[in-house]
Amino acid sequence: METLIIITSLTILQFLSSLWIKSRLENSIKHEYDKLAEEYKYEIRVREQSSKIAQYLSIVEANRLSPSDDFDFKKANELAWELLLWLPEELYLKLKQALDPKNNAEENNTFKVLLEIRKHLRNENTKITDADVFWHYPNSMKSKFTSDNSVDEVQEKVR
Repeated sequence: METLIIITSLTILQFLSSLWIKSRLENSIKHEYDKLAEEYKYEIRVREQSSKIAQYLSIVEANRLSPSDDFDFKKANELAWELLLWLPEELYLKLKQALDPKNNAEENNTFKVLLEIRKHLRNENTKITDADVFWHYPNSMKSKFTSDNSVDEVQEKVR
């Protein structure tokens, strides 16, 4: 009888242990998948916000290079206000200053601010500098590479 109680107790203990291990394993796997899903959602959000920044800068720079009555003020304002709502205050103010036509400060040009925003969104340092950023301008088949010119020269041509 004692043996039967011991065997039954061990069987129950083994069964409960297997349930506990199974539960822990399932929770661990679920946690990992949830974590990956959140990282994926964050990456999608970063891409969306990056796209909005690029679109905004493209609209503003295009109008600065060749002012036109067709300038999409509504879209530019919409994007600027979205940036105001989610960019950190410091980056938003740097971007505003960099886009100010009166700004000629080399330490706060559009390219440098763009790279700071990239760093903020991606949570990583980058080897890319403002001299590595290239852009295209109207009436030219060539891209303008800032590494061929100083940042001041490029900013002057943009203005």
